[in-house]
Amino acid sequence: MSRQAWLAHVKAYRAENPSLSWREALDAARESYKGPEAKPRKENKWLVHVMAVKTENPTVSFKEVLKLAKTSYHTDTTVPPVPQSVDMS
Repeated sequence: MSRQAWLAHVKAYRAENPSLSWREALDAARESYKGPEAKPRKENKWLVHVMAVKTENPTVSFKEVLKLAKTSYHTDTTVPPVPQSVDMS
């Protein structure tokens, strides 16, 4: 909750209800305050992959699942080819 947005809401609530004290306005404004919407979290591809490996191997410990997932996870879909030989001349 943004502090500035909350204080602005309390001030507006108190302006609408001038008979309330500041403390009463704080308590009453809680019921009508709708804070800013939280932005959706970005999907973590590593965790999605780990959970997929875990569902494929339900009897394996999580430590072993992490080791298995590490071997099969690629951050880039196009892996550059490994050079066969390097010419140092």
